[in-house]
Amino acid sequence: MTPAGLWIEIARDLIVRDGLDTVHAAGILAAASVAMADAFICCWDAKFTYWTARPVTVDPTLDVRIVTPPFPSYTSGHSTIFAAAARVLGHFFPGDAADLTAKAEEAKNSRLWAGIHFRNDNETGAAGGMQLGELIVRAVVG
Repeated sequence: MTPAGLWIEIARDLIVRDGLDTVHAAGILAAASVAMADAFICCWDAKFTYWTARPVTVDPTLDVRIVTPPFPSYTSGHSTIFAAAARVLGHFFPGDAADLTAKAEEAKNSRLWAGIHFRNDNETGAAGGMQLGELIVRAVVG
């Protein structure tokens, strides 16, 4: 499953849990989707602007835990998308905001622990995703 697909499932589960009507559900899914799309664009723009090597490229002796993607490291797509989605969904489901943020943080850290990103890739991605999520929240709130 894609990172965005995972967050759409999370959003859907929250919508169903709270019994939201179609109009509210559509608004939440639209806001989350726009935030993730913008985050993805921002992330990939950085990747192909800065062309940063991955940890295994810098040190081929690293024992990475998952297959390292064949594209630039900076910024982490997972970190960027997860932070954007967590911020937007946290706005609509404030009682779940801490849990959603924790999910984004765990995803961010997993990329470092797996050895496929440097810390800066993850931290910068998450910060950018959080800012994009905040912009979407402000646009929705008005």
